[in-house]
Amino acid sequence: MNSLGIKAAISTQGYNIESNRKTYSVAYDNGMWSRLKNKKALLDNIAYGRTVAFRMITDNLNYSTSLPFFKKFLDEGVARDIPKVADSRNQSTKALIAAFNKNKVAFADDKTEAMLFDFDYADENKALLGMSFGKDCLLTFGIASEIGMDVTPIFISDMQDYNVKELEYKKKIMQEFMKQFSKKVVMISDNTDSVYYDESIPGNYSSFDEINAMFQFAMQLLTVAHSTASKYIMFGNEQNHNDTYKNRDGFKTYPCGDQASDYMVGLNKSLLKFTSGNNQVMSLIEPLYNLGEMQLLKSRYSQFLPLIMSCSAKDLDKSRWCSNCPMCAKFYAFCLAVGIDVRQFGFMDNMLRKKYAELFPLFNENPKRPYEKPKEQRDEQLLTFYLAYKNGAQGELIDEFKQRFLKEAKEREEELRKKFLGIHPSPSIPDKIRKHVVSIYKEELSKI
Repeated sequence: MNSLGIKAAISTQGYNIESNRKTYSVAYDNGMWSRLKNKKALLDNIAYGRTVAFRMITDNLNYSTSLPFFKKFLDEGVARDIPKVADSRNQSTKALIAAFNKNKVAFADDKTEAMLFDFDYADENKALLGMSFGKDCLLTFGIASEIGMDVTPIFISDMQDYNVKELEYKKKIMQEFMKQFSKKVVMISDNTDSVYYDESIPGNYSSFDEINAMFQFAMQLLTVAHSTASKYIMFGNEQNHNDTYKNRDGFKTYPCGDQASDYMVGLNKSLLKFTSGNNQVMSLIEPLYNLGEMQLLKSRYSQFLPLIMSCSAKDLDKSRWCSNCPMCAKFYAFCLAVGIDVRQFGFMDNMLRKKYAELFPLFNENPKRPYEKPKEQRDEQLLTFYLAYKNGAQGELIDEFKQRFLKEAKEREEELRKKFLGIHPSPSIPDKIRKHVVSIYKEELSKI
């Protein structure tokens, strides 16, 4: 594209973003938006953050908004995700970097709003938590509640345009969650992801919606943070997100760059300034790998297991698990490793059959999705299958594991346990909170 104009405007319940003569919107409940005073400061950053990825394919990107406070940080966020985008789009990494650096961006003016709040409002005991109803956020809710934090769960309703069935299913889970735990979930309606699904723009840019996504969520939740006097914005970013691989062009590649620890640290440096010290992001499960999370869910927070949804199954009338994707495969294996009965989740098949081998990085040396490509994914499954084998799991893939990998697993057991059932650095967690969660982790991880 030669040129693309991005317009953003404040509405009664939220804001609108217009691209290519199509309008996308975000709406808040219960008058939260009306209580926010400096809406323009937020909108300048949200408009750029949501659409900056277009700089990779647009010669001139023109905004109706002012120069955003987070521009440098957002540009860096795109740059760190370009290697993954290049792989997914079958393009040259160097060419995409060159295009992003060359293409121009212009704003209505350079009058940057450098501060959203100029007063103190936040309670350090209050936190917001984005809820997708995967294991990460449910575990985070359990931990935060146990250590005495007042948590406000937030559900971003953002699938209306492309996955209505999953959205409706998650709403049912949300209703069950509220009923079971007597906790209201705040809902935000958002279809701005769809800016990258515009069929009138040649090409498929769906992978762009993941870039700087955590920043986008944080900006959206600042309105709720102000309304509820909450200091912390919590995400379910585990230790796995710090692992990388080299893409086909040899570039360091994050499967999900905006969920890594250094991204959270960088975001907090600017966020604390932007909010006058009121708000920061953190992840309580940052010290843990996936396998460690599953052990905690099994041994301490099993009440959340029936609610977990980590797969976008097409036939949700039968099961929330498709039993034919890497997410299902990993969850299935983790359950066997920590001693959870997989039958309670409604899996439609035994995923230890040979036909599912390619879904597991341990058996598939060339996985398709970026998330399975880091070497650590293969090694975590080495320990996972070893623990499943020791728990008496049966199946063709267990037989193959014994033949090909059992010797390696026994020799490396101490190393693998230290890494994948250990407690890692967590720079996003404040010291006074870290000591409480680490105490819980030490107690539960020693049991497996």
